[in-house]
Amino acid sequence: MAWPLLGNSGTLKGSPMNGSDEQTEILRAIWRQLGEVSRTLGERIDQTNAHLAQLNARLDQTNTRLDQTNTRLDDFASRTNDNFARVQRNLEAMHDTLVLLVKRDARVDDLDARLTRVEQHVGLADR
Repeated sequence: MAWPLLGNSGTLKGSPMNGSDEQTEILRAIWRQLGEVSRTLGERIDQTNAHLAQLNARLDQTNTRLDQTNTRLDDFASRTNDNFARVQRNLEAMHDTLVLLVKRDARVDDLDARLTRVEQHVGLADR
């Protein structure tokens, strides 16, 4: 901001002998300009602080949503792991059952073969 009361050389216009009234007026004008700059700067700082408060509120909301999402993801991961473990146990049980069925099928085949031999030996196979 240019000081209208300063000369081209940056010194006060006029002679220092002009009296203290002129210098007082110059200082008052400078003081008024500084006051206006201070008010303007204060308003800008207040606006910036209000904007930062809004951004902080949005950031808090985003963090809350992120925490909620992380909690849901952790719960989902836990349930998924539980489901995989249950499926694994079910598959192992099915395998054990299948092994038993294969053994029983082989035993039934053995019993059928024995029965056939008995029938032939006794003579019932011809009927």
